Amino acid sequence: MSLNSFHFVAFFLVVYIVNSLYGYITKGKPKSYSIYKLLILLESYAFIIISDIKTSLSLLALTIVSYLVVLMIKRNHNSIKIAKTALIIGIVIAVGQLCWFKYYDFLCGSIYSIFGLKYVAKTSFIHLGISFFTFSAISYMVDSYRDKCENYTNIFDTAVYLSFFPKFLSGPIVKPDKFMTEMKQSATRINLVNLQSGIQMVAVGFFKKMVVADHLAIFVDDVFLTPSCFSSATCFWAIISYSLQIYFDFSGYSDIAIGIAKMLGFDFDLNFNLPYIAKNVTEFWKRWHISLSTWLMEYVYFTLGGNRKGKIRSYINLLLTMLIGGLWHGAAWTFIIWGGIHGIALVIHKKYMQIRKTKGNYPGGFAWSNFISPLLTFVFVSIAWVFFRASSTSNALTILKRAVIFDSGVSQIFTWTWLAIFVVAIEVAVATIKKRKCGENALTIVYPKLNLSKVAGLIVFFTFIGLIIVLAYVGDTAFIYGKF
Repeated sequence: MSLNSFHFVAFFLVVYIVNSLYGYITKGKPKSYSIYKLLILLESYAFIIISDIKTSLSLLALTIVSYLVVLMIKRNHNSIKIAKTALIIGIVIAVGQLCWFKYYDFLCGSIYSIFGLKYVAKTSFIHLGISFFTFSAISYMVDSYRDKCENYTNIFDTAVYLSFFPKFLSGPIVKPDKFMTEMKQSATRINLVNLQSGIQMVAVGFFKKMVVADHLAIFVDDVFLTPSCFSSATCFWAIISYSLQIYFDFSGYSDIAIGIAKMLGFDFDLNFNLPYIAKNVTEFWKRWHISLSTWLMEYVYFTLGGNRKGKIRSYINLLLTMLIGGLWHGAAWTFIIWGGIHGIALVIHKKYMQIRKTKGNYPGGFAWSNFISPLLTFVFVSIAWVFFRASSTSNALTILKRAVIFDSGVSQIFTWTWLAIFVVAIEVAVATIKKRKCGENALTIVYPKLNLSKVAGLIVFFTFIGLIIVLAYVGDTAFIYGKF
């Protein structure tokens, strides 16, 4: 059940009515917390079971494992050996389940190909959201071991954290302590203010997904399917279009998920923050899929040693982290290459910053720092996205080659790409105005804050909804990150 489907809209409407009535009846009394947590849990499992019952069984198994591991850690906090053993067992089970359902065929196929043998796939499906709820489970166990979250040893705490339906399919990946803090306050936050804020965020997410991303997908899919049929200019335009498509698709999902959570009383951090204005690849990862990059830094990079064991080791750790991040996205060499490209770029930038710190800043000015740097970063990121999107390494290389050889073919400068560029420009312009007006240090994305209790606000809001309905692409287009 996709978040942009009519089935989900109907499902959430029922959920919101029920939860609102509960909030009104209890009036946010402290005793209402446990019952509201159970209500959220039942709604989340209903969502997952309706979407795919097999996923609910895998989630339940991992929930029980995570709960038992955390229980062992908390009961043996004075015995590091026992606690650490429990943690390792829990992580091995979590990662093992992920590998079995997502990477088994890839690993076996790769081994068979080395010996020139043909491999027949054994697994026919991947559980919904398995990468996201696996990472959440690891966060829960590791943070409990590191004593970074309270004693959430109630199995209902574990279950609701891993299953919360707005973030279940594609994130954002919320840390357990943050989630449970929000959970405790959520019953008191189901109000008109959060409804107005959340529903506007959801509307923006629908616009990004159904109006911008889904129209771009039509063009991108055609070019990536048969790149040799299209002209160099069209292949180049398709590369730009995919960079915009994946941004609007995934940030649109995040907006919908965070907006839905907002209406239910949860206040989650932004997952995307104008990533294509980044002046370097390091800044890009601070603005793109923020919850994932933060997770990789805290649970992979730091666990490998971070920068505590010398420069060379820190470079290796950084590269390994991005390779793991690439593999997390999918069981294919194209994802590993994509992660490796970003890993190498991060290492180069880290080394460059160390040299620059030693020798002083480079001469330059406004043009370099505010225009050329973001442009070069966007070009690099777009090239890397080709491997992320392509069906194979050869397909990616074909598209990249045709984009620069000035060859003839079918020409199509897709007009929806101009709309996407215009929307990005509007986002940056609004953020710039807010920065100057409020005296902020950095550009931050801004979401509409219409007063829906006023006639003027309602007119603007429903005009925007009408625009979405008129312009939306209504074909069968799932969220890109839904398959991860």
